[in-house]
Amino acid sequence: MQEKNKTAFAYVPASLFGSVMGLTGLAIAWELASNLYEVPFVISQIITFIAIFIFVVLVIAYALKMILEFESFSLEFKSPLSRSFFGTFIISILLLPIVIYHYVPIMAFVMWGIGVVLMLVFAWHMVSFWICSKQEIENVTPAWIIPVVGTLDIPLASNLFGQGGGFDYLNVLSLAIGLFFAVPIITLILLRVLISSKLPDKLMPTLMILIAPFSVGFSAYVSVNTEVDMFALGLFFLGVFVFLTLLPQTIASIRCCPFRVTWWAVSFPMSAMLVSMLKVAQAFDNVYFHALALAFLAFVSLGILWLLIRTIKGLLQGELKSF
Repeated sequence: MQEKNKTAFAYVPASLFGSVMGLTGLAIAWELASNLYEVPFVISQIITFIAIFIFVVLVIAYALKMILEFESFSLEFKSPLSRSFFGTFIISILLLPIVIYHYVPIMAFVMWGIGVVLMLVFAWHMVSFWICSKQEIENVTPAWIIPVVGTLDIPLASNLFGQGGGFDYLNVLSLAIGLFFAVPIITLILLRVLISSKLPDKLMPTLMILIAPFSVGFSAYVSVNTEVDMFALGLFFLGVFVFLTLLPQTIASIRCCPFRVTWWAVSFPMSAMLVSMLKVAQAFDNVYFHALALAFLAFVSLGILWLLIRTIKGLLQGELKSF
């Protein structure tokens, strides 16, 4: 009876903010492509508008969930399987300033500052939770990467607001936290997948999150180091290797498993890898890198378009409860 009395807001998951991350990353990629290949900049602007619109709608919807369905919110935050997805909201706050800076720089800076504080606090909270509480191997999922690797998103917009002094220290701190903790977390995820137990079918596509430490790490490192050196190139190639390794499994999962909103978690890692490809193509001006970047631009754009259409279709058909 209690289930029937729940409003639709009870079924709005925090992981839906992954859609904002993916769309914002795609908008950044199209902006880079407009500078490199003279593709219409309006494409980036349209994607930015969609990302902002979805972010505002989700903030309102989730705020109503916290007010009207606090128990559902509490259960979601306490669950070891879904708690990490709350980092998608914070990462959205860190990414959106990159695409809105040219229009509202003050708002962009305020958003980024709030995102920095929230991201560092959330990363501290999650690491403390993992260390101080006994964890079951069945609770280890690719989403564990989100809270700490999310710190790698902090340097991406920092150069827009200033350089030197505190900004440099903050960027190095964020880069160190993200890259350091990525190693043991990826090890735990591989341990669970390879030895302990298979991921649930609805979470199989989220394995693509494993490329995030390398692709986002590449952009964060380049932001700190200001050039694409061999270490940055190594991160890029690792990301490409992991992507190619996981691609067959991801395609198979999408074909056989019902659609879940958690699949949006793969959109940003792929967008991040696309951004890294465009930056590598720009740095080395190699025809093969350019061809790879253009092909992946089309691939990621079509993939995110499919996710967007499928999500809208599901919402219109009342599938929110099954998401």
